[in-house]
Amino acid sequence: MKLSAASSTLKQLRKSPWKFQQTFKTPLKRLEPFVATIVSTGLPQTASVTIEQAVFEPKHWINLLTRYSLPPKYGKGISVIATGQSEIQELLHAVFADSVDFLFVPNPKRFVIYADHDEYTTFFVNTRSHINRIAESLLAQGFEEIARYTRSYRLPEKPGRFLREHGFYSAVSTGGHEYPLRIPQAVSSRVTTPIPISH
Repeated sequence: MKLSAASSTLKQLRKSPWKFQQTFKTPLKRLEPFVATIVSTGLPQTASVTIEQAVFEPKHWINLLTRYSLPPKYGKGISVIATGQSEIQELLHAVFADSVDFLFVPNPKRFVIYADHDEYTTFFVNTRSHINRIAESLLAQGFEEIARYTRSYRLPEKPGRFLREHGFYSAVSTGGHEYPLRIPQAVSSRVTTPIPISH
């Protein structure tokens, strides 16, 4: 495994015009089969995990880096590259177990994953066949699909009280940085036009 700083990777995700996405509940009690299914579906040769935010101390992540004689860093933009399916599964398992907000990019890049500490795992793809293959594989293993859920990466520069009161993703932007916005299922169907934000 190799460690680097790759904050630009997070920006590239937001700029990428992904055509399809599908979200599953992160199964913290069944991570081994969840991770194995993801890796067997994508068959990556290498993969990177880039951290956006660690809400809690990521103990599994720290232990993994220590085992590979890497510095135990977990700030925004820290990226670890794994080679081979065994290393990739180790890396994914550790970052899922710590409920870290992160981006997973496999190579070949048949899909990318953004997962958050609210235990939502979103797959982004550009072809319907790939999203169908991922969904079918995970559903066959009994993993929970989050229906009618769309992950957006646009927050107002100064999010107001409305977002917090209605259960929107609580991380707010500072210094112009954007954080992922998760629209709760209960209100997503009602939000069809931009919401005026006031303080």
